[in-house]
Amino acid sequence: MPTAARLVAALLLAGLAWYVSELAEDLMSEDPPVRRFSEINALLGALCGWYVLGSRSPDRYASAIAHGLTGVVATVFWVMFVHAGYKMIEFSLRKRYDDPIEAVTAVFEIAAKDAQVVGTFEVLATLIVGGLLSGYVATWVGRRYS
Repeated sequence: MPTAARLVAALLLAGLAWYVSELAEDLMSEDPPVRRFSEINALLGALCGWYVLGSRSPDRYASAIAHGLTGVVATVFWVMFVHAGYKMIEFSLRKRYDDPIEAVTAVFEIAAKDAQVVGTFEVLATLIVGGLLSGYVATWVGRRYS
């Protein structure tokens, strides 16, 4: 069911994902990300905002922080999973893996390596503060317009 809170949550997490992606692109100079990196991440952020954060937004203000951080963690999980899966497919087309199990295992290795590269204080602080603010604003909109 479309609500104002879901729309606001989707827009907030999409904007946060786009901004953090722009920060992370500068850090990933050794292994550059895919084309349209920021746009793909903004789409994933919007989906997590709609389904994860927006569905919980009319709750109490005390829960807003937890819901905002949950939305950010879900967004980071899906972003890491999608991009690591894409890189794994690229590597498997270059015949870098001997069997499918090695390729599936490589998804987690690629994600862990990317997390180490972009896991700076600036990126983590932006995600935490953005998650807190997103949760609070989405809860405010959910309580006000629902």
